[in-house]
Amino acid sequence: MIEGIGEKLKKLRKENKDTLRELANKINYDWSNLSKIERGKYGITPDLLKDILDVYGVDPNDFLGNVLRTTDTGVSRYEKRFVVDGMETTEREIADAIRLIRYFRSGD
Repeated sequence: MIEGIGEKLKKLRKENKDTLRELANKINYDWSNLSKIERGKYGITPDLLKDILDVYGVDPNDFLGNVLRTTDTGVSRYEKRFVVDGMETTEREIADAIRLIRYFRSGD
């Protein structure tokens, strides 16, 4: 199973012994929507991710990791698969990652 951003956030929250409501209060965000993010039902904005990582003192680069590599799928010479931690990523994860890269590059 691919560990998405939501699953990683849930793991981080639990490691810090916070409930959904406690974290939601810390970042001034609705706990039920935070739950949906953790379950992969909602995407996450770069601003919200930054707020959560700031609460726990985690560097975004450490959280996202430097483990991205590409491998050919053989389907076409232009198509690539992205593999993170040995698991193929979903299109949604790739879109989220691209948004995060753009956000952090902009320096906002």
